[in-house]
Amino acid sequence: MKIKTTLLLTTLSTGLLAGSAQAQIAGAIRPGDGVGGLNLTGYTNTWQTTLAVEGSDFDGKFTSGFDMFHIAKRDASLFIPNDVKDDSISVFPADVFGLVDENDVDPFFATGDTRNNDNLSNALLVADWAFDISSASSDVTVNIDLAAMGDFEGPASQGTEDIFRFSYSIDGGAFVTLGQAVVFDTGDAENGSGPTGIPGQDYTLANGTTVVTVNDPLDFLGTRLTNNFATFDLGQIPGTASASSLTIRFEADTDGGPEFFLFRNLVIDTATGSPADLDNDGDVDDADFGIAFAAFTGPNNGPSLNPAADLDGDNDVDDA
Repeated sequence: MKIKTTLLLTTLSTGLLAGSAQAQIAGAIRPGDGVGGLNLTGYTNTWQTTLAVEGSDFDGKFTSGFDMFHIAKRDASLFIPNDVKDDSISVFPADVFGLVDENDVDPFFATGDTRNNDNLSNALLVADWAFDISSASSDVTVNIDLAAMGDFEGPASQGTEDIFRFSYSIDGGAFVTLGQAVVFDTGDAENGSGPTGIPGQDYTLANGTTVVTVNDPLDFLGTRLTNNFATFDLGQIPGTASASSLTIRFEADTDGGPEFFLFRNLVIDTATGSPADLDNDGDVDDADFGIAFAAFTGPNNGPSLNPAADLDGDNDVDDA
């Protein structure tokens, strides 16, 4: 029986080119970006203030400061809802709700209570980021950091649903969904389905000791979102290697609070190959394992006739 090496097995099990070198060609809402970004050619958001006045770039146009659908920064926004801010470290140790702690001054996009007196039609709100990707040498991948906290409404079968959705358009074409958050119904009486014994989501605040449990959290691509940002791979977008522009769209519809969905570090990458793709055919499979197996020397037995198979660079080819 073949025993696959640790590095190759990790690469095979992910279904991706694990360990691939990445070349970032575009991005937004990253540290230092403000409302701009790398190769960002356009940002459109009806509810984002973008005036040439200090601080105003990071504020929204909603009448109420408790409603959000815009890029913000803790050290630049004139008002951020207290339920977005995690002040549990020192500003307000008794705080029991929040996502961006008092030491975090990087930009983020926040969504909360979009059904309000300024959006009386309850329309789905839209923000677009257009990027120049003409330098891409291969199809691009999209990564983003997500966080959420609150008792969200859904699923749609219960008559109401909070919507948080990402999609893309290539060279002005039709938009295609990249990923959408799904409400995980814990069966609480508020949603009309009665208690089911499913526990709510635990959220740990920045002080490391305050833990709050809330019903009906959000899942994204099968993973539970918490108040701590986590990176999600939205996948590779076919057809972008020969494209000039890529537009990433975010749409949201959410009512009431406290419940907020945040994201940052929207990054467009091109994969430049995996060191474990030993036969250079664009994937990592059993054929690559066969090459590594043939090059096997064992621990501390010196270099192989195929140096490329020494994936951990320790001058031998062994199980590591």
